[in-house]
Amino acid sequence: MTFLAPLEPRELKPRAQDAARLLKALAHPDRLLLLCHLASGERSVAELSEFCETPQPVTSQALARLKREGWIACRRDGQQIFYRIEDPRIGKLVKTLKETFCHPAN
Repeated sequence: MTFLAPLEPRELKPRAQDAARLLKALAHPDRLLLLCHLASGERSVAELSEFCETPQPVTSQALARLKREGWIACRRDGQQIFYRIEDPRIGKLVKTLKETFCHPAN
């Protein structure tokens, strides 16, 4: 296993704070489910709500939190709003989580 050179504490602290903020957001099952579904591509609010089996207002609230953090983005097409993962780090993290927790052990 290759390790990166250690960072100085003054460089590491803000990164640790960013990681803690992300982990706190991911600690909610609805937000984690949303990101897992978005990892496979852009989805409408209705699709996401159905996938997570939550009412649209609950889904929209979770999406708003993820959007405020800058991890997802949206676009409007008529009456529908579509979301996608915006931050590539989130995509990588969700992929790792899916590989670790969603696939049977070999």
